[in-house]
Amino acid sequence: GAYGINGGAGTFGGGPQVDGFRVGDNKYDAAGTWTDAPHYVQMPAVAKHPTTDDVYVTGGYYCDKWTAATGTWQTIVLPQSTTPRLLAWDELPSLVDASRNRLVGLTDGRPYYGPTIRLQFVDLATHAVSELPITGAVTDVVAGSMLVHDEDGDRYLLFRADTTTVRVYAINPISGVSTLLSSVAAPLYNIFGRVAYFKALGGVAYLPQFSSNILFMPTR
Repeated sequence: GAYGINGGAGTFGGGPQVDGFRVGDNKYDAAGTWTDAPHYVQMPAVAKHPTTDDVYVTGGYYCDKWTAATGTWQTIVLPQSTTPRLLAWDELPSLVDASRNRLVGLTDGRPYYGPTIRLQFVDLATHAVSELPITGAVTDVVAGSMLVHDEDGDRYLLFRADTTTVRVYAINPISGVSTLLSSVAAPLYNIFGRVAYFKALGGVAYLPQFSSNILFMPTR
């Protein structure tokens, strides 16, 4: 992943370098073990495929795929001359819906057409882009939020970051209708990487801070 390079104290240089950390022995792979990412975006949308462990990094109107089985990158070429076209997913939530074989991003329609909140889909087989307007309780997109697929209820759960609270919404992946489920404590910073769905446990875990308890929301 990207990290700070060539910057002084308190600055973020950033770059496409990829590091590997081995959880088995708590050590990093040697520098240069992995190929650099094709593109660098300071705060991309990142989603992992729940069955293949492939990782999709989307931002700056690019979509790059890390194939876990081979440890290699490829750029997914998406249409940019037609409507719908890939929008700015930078800093916004995304997920992989394995049941529908698609990459899902939540965006507000800018800069090309909007601002109407919507889900954008990238078909992982054909790379075709489609979208679905969102109605109901969700009215805007907040940078640093999280989106997970509750496979038990077949719904997308949006954890919307705010300064004092995190609101949890359910979004129907077929109709786009959204409803408010609950509110929980906000993290110290944004909520990126703090929420995950665990199929084996039948629920969603949320860690507000390193020192806090893990909150768990059952989905079955």
